[in-house]
Amino acid sequence: MGGFFLTNKHEMILKEGQKFDKGEILSADPKFFKYSNKGFSQTPTYTLGMICKAAITGGDFAFEDSSIITEYLVDNLSTSLSMKKHLELGVNANVSFLIEKNTKVSTGDPLVIFEDSFEDDSINKVLDKLGTDLSAEIDKYSKNVVKSKYTGRISDIKIYYNRELEEFSESLQKIIKTYIDKNTKRKKLMGQLNSESFSLMNLPSVEKINSKKIKGMDVDGCLIEIFIEYEDKLGVGDKIVYFTSLKSVICDVIKEDESPYSDFHPEENINCIFTPLSIVSRMTMDIYFSLFSNKALMELKRQFLEIMS
Repeated sequence: MGGFFLTNKHEMILKEGQKFDKGEILSADPKFFKYSNKGFSQTPTYTLGMICKAAITGGDFAFEDSSIITEYLVDNLSTSLSMKKHLELGVNANVSFLIEKNTKVSTGDPLVIFEDSFEDDSINKVLDKLGTDLSAEIDKYSKNVVKSKYTGRISDIKIYYNRELEEFSESLQKIIKTYIDKNTKRKKLMGQLNSESFSLMNLPSVEKINSKKIKGMDVDGCLIEIFIEYEDKLGVGDKIVYFTSLKSVICDVIKEDESPYSDFHPEENINCIFTPLSIVSRMTMDIYFSLFSNKALMELKRQFLEIMS
């Protein structure tokens, strides 16, 4: 099983010593919200997003509500995603490989290699004592490999367990104890630093759970969560939104050195092209007012700067 989420980094809005009321927002992502550090008596506002130069025109690309964008827009609208892969292991499972944090991975690379948990611990001990050749042949058919579906970086690994360490197989004990030792060493180091440095220390994630359920799942042993972070860029077939609710499907990406431009300002490239058909089909007629008013404001700004200079 897996899942994904957008990488979302919050900043504290209130400073130490400031008072706040119930329901007020304490932190927000500055990429998506504008706010004041003086408190939250007022509601935070959404940022408008990226401002770019657009053109409305028809053409052979105008199939239904498709549109064209440039590489410049692709680079500036890329999104960092984290994909989560979780694995439930019984106490007798033998793990021969677990990828390390911050490792770069490609699609198809192994994340975990393990053998299924057996009910009888004596079976595991027998397998450990088998001859090298026979063990290799058994491994060939018995080991399970969890592979990465993405190309990126291992941003985090979290381990949760709900049995005593002594009950786990030697391989799982070694993995869990390694994380516990790293956690203990870093906590000691953090104790020698001031509180402002705590956020810079990324502790290994390992936790003992006193319940049969871990993260809402029935687990008898341990749960390992692996997070893969990668950059998702816009491409043909992706959907994009131009202001309001003017949605469109990207049908082509233009190279930066081939970007179109207007006769009025040939030194400035146009970043996206959509058609009047998109506006009609999405019933977003108010975008014309935004386009005309923004154009007027930009040109007035240019004239003002020329006068001032």
